Amino acid sequence: MLLRPLSQVQYPGAEAVMIADLANLRKACAYLTRFELNFDLAGAVRELQAQLAHEFDFRREARNMDLIGASLREAFGQKLTVPQSRLVTRRMLVMDFVVGSPLPQLEAVFSSSRRSRGFLRRRARRRAGEALLARLAHAYGHMVFRCGVFNADPHPGNLLLRRAGPASGGLAVGLLDWGQTKELGEEATARLAHLVKALSQKENKEDIVQRFYDMGMKLENPNDTTSAHAIAVTMFDTRRIPGFVTNPFDSRNALRSNAVKVFPPDLFFMLRSIQIIKGISHGLDVDFHLSRIWAPYADQYLASHGISNISRHTSGAEGELLAATTNGGVASI
Repeated sequence: MLLRPLSQVQYPGAEAVMIADLANLRKACAYLTRFELNFDLAGAVRELQAQLAHEFDFRREARNMDLIGASLREAFGQKLTVPQSRLVTRRMLVMDFVVGSPLPQLEAVFSSSRRSRGFLRRRARRRAGEALLARLAHAYGHMVFRCGVFNADPHPGNLLLRRAGPASGGLAVGLLDWGQTKELGEEATARLAHLVKALSQKENKEDIVQRFYDMGMKLENPNDTTSAHAIAVTMFDTRRIPGFVTNPFDSRNALRSNAVKVFPPDLFFMLRSIQIIKGISHGLDVDFHLSRIWAPYADQYLASHGISNISRHTSGAEGELLAATTNGGVASI
């Protein structure tokens, strides 16, 4: 992608406005939790508050952008573009300007003619959508399980696309805005890896539910494995399953019959990133199975740490073994 300098400057008083917004958000979430949404939003708001504080230090953003960007370039070459910082202070960041098309123009990236209509345009959109989602999935598998830290804000406005040559799989993706990044920690990453492996083998519902609980989830009715399975899949995978309703406000959603009483705050940005990617897949009408792409990354993470199994119900000796074998990312940066 073509690059030129871009300056990002923090507005005076922006941090104070954000603090006020968070206070209002806490009140709104308290209302939603009580009357509308059977989900632990209090922990999510605390995590959001802690993470948003980092966004006002552009030095941190530049450091994460450059370190993770270097790792992604080494792994994927020109398939993924991350801006590089040039000059940085706490409130100003000069970086590369990444040229590309925004997500709403996705089909135009692959269409051979601007006049393409009907079937050709739909086919181009689906083909481009599949390429984009595969690229995002591999990028996030690399960040989560190899880098140990990931961009926690992959919404469509932070994605730029450009048609590329065969060496780049026909599509180059620019990943922007590194103000929100999240490091899960070694134990949480190991537990996520086990859940990803279970989700990729979708026929094993009991294992999926157990791995979901091992993540630290607490449901109102933990013995209701049917709803627990539906919640686990809709939260941590992107594939479509007949009968599973993803809208949490829909009366048919599994949360309506089995509330999430405790959701570990540390996992909020992981959940958010997966849900954003799922939203993109639904918007592009692509049935996309994230956990299958992540499974090899999860396998590699567990193998490199010598972890064969991990459960919150393990004995003390097994817990000590986990602590001894979990000692860093595959390619920590």
